[in-house]
Amino acid sequence: MKTFNLCTLLSVIAVVSAFSINAQQYRFIANDNSFASKICVLVGSNDIAKLKLTFRRYDLNKHHIANDYKCNELALSKFAFKYNADQTFKYINRYSHYDNKVTPSVTISDVAMNTLTHQQEPIIVYIN
Repeated sequence: MKTFNLCTLLSVIAVVSAFSINAQQYRFIANDNSFASKICVLVGSNDIAKLKLTFRRYDLNKHHIANDYKCNELALSKFAFKYNADQTFKYINRYSHYDNKVTPSVTISDVAMNTLTHQQEPIIVYIN
């Protein structure tokens, strides 16, 4: 019985590791030193702790930021969703109006096509 549980646990860890290894990485660079660009870098980088700290430190209205700030011509929630920033996406999406909100859908991908040996270089995204 213990061997079965250990094998099951190891199988789950292997599958989760395969998904995290193959996830595309992004690196965000601001073209200017504006506050909006800094917010976009935090959102795209999925840095939820610094984003929440920035909201508290500057006493920002979350609804205003989520709906009025744009990152590369996208609303913050759409920008986070596009670049797979799941934590900041969930946080920002709840403050977004209907036009800016994203409703994620389930997609099925072929895990067998992913190769564990292929390391992808991070894609650099410049924030306008």
